[in-house]
Amino acid sequence: MFHLTVIVTLLCVAFVETHAWQWTKRIISGEETFIRSHPYQVSIQTKANEHICGGCIINKFIVLTAAHCFDDIEPHETKVRLGSTYYSKGGRLVGVKNFTLHYRYKFSIVPIYDIAILKISKPVYQTKNVRYIKLAKKRPRTGARAVVSGWGTTVFGANGTSAHLRKATVRYIDSKDCASFGRNIYRVFITETMICAETLDQAACAGDSGSPLVVKGELVGIASWGAGCGAQNFPDVYTDVVALRYWIKNALKTLIKRENSEKQNKQIASKYNMNSENRIE
Repeated sequence: MFHLTVIVTLLCVAFVETHAWQWTKRIISGEETFIRSHPYQVSIQTKANEHICGGCIINKFIVLTAAHCFDDIEPHETKVRLGSTYYSKGGRLVGVKNFTLHYRYKFSIVPIYDIAILKISKPVYQTKNVRYIKLAKKRPRTGARAVVSGWGTTVFGANGTSAHLRKATVRYIDSKDCASFGRNIYRVFITETMICAETLDQAACAGDSGSPLVVKGELVGIASWGAGCGAQNFPDVYTDVVALRYWIKNALKTLIKRENSEKQNKQIASKYNMNSENRIE
């Protein structure tokens, strides 16, 4: 439901013909790692501590993730765990106070403009296990090595998520190059706000939606959708952070203005109520 979206229906025939779909015995989520190696990584959870999606923290109040993570749950019904190797314990849990989805976000066959900004309820400052990640200003070249992390399943087709944080090393692919993959089926789906990452024996999979794709310590992508968890010639697809950097910056300003306006309205309402109570009839 909340996992990295697997596009099956339209791609099934292509997988069968190329024998690329590995239903079992495929280790798709890399190796175990520790939060201090990926201190920007967060787990977005239900209030019952169920891991929904990954995400990353970019300043003391703001987390970036995928918009499709909230197709079935409201952001204010979630919380964020930071600074822990385990999604179920340790670190710090904070609530979600406010949020913004990209105004052009849509999920028909695949999600487009798949990005969300969460404002957490309390500031989180940097420690050895919590570090803000910088947004990349320029796209890497195709072929650059990248790292994706998360609590995804370790075997394609398995239920549940890994309790321990995992990472995978992948190859960055820009949108133009990615469109030629998937026996040209990707050409129908890949847009200018998407990038891809090709598996190097591992890939992002269930549980990794919203997790960060990082090149040289900078955020370049947010895990969005895939076709078979890194199956050969079908790279995983990420929201392009560089393409949407301007929107992210503007959305943060809008979010702050909206919060300030709401705060002022509450103060005005509070004063009005106090004055009403003090009136002498």
